[in-house]
Amino acid sequence: MQKLKKDIRKQAIIHAKNKFTAKGFKDASMRTIAKNAKVGLSNIYNYFKNKDEIFKEVVSPVLEALKKRMEDHNNTHYITTDVFTSEQYL
Repeated sequence: MQKLKKDIRKQAIIHAKNKFTAKGFKDASMRTIAKNAKVGLSNIYNYFKNKDEIFKEVVSPVLEALKKRMEDHNNTHYITTDVFTSEQYL
């Protein structure tokens, strides 16, 4: 039975995340990621141009969550000039 493209991509991301976590970016290899995802190395390159691209895919949820938190934190609702009039800061 042939794997669906979305399943191959998903498995590659899961195994890439595991390898990056265990070995770090430098020591994780596309060959190992492909082997663990049970796809050929050349096939993995059909989904990701290089290791940088698959790493970007792995960390993108974290970066998006961080971006959201920063946007929420810098919302005008939370920004105040009260620190300039507070006795504690003067």
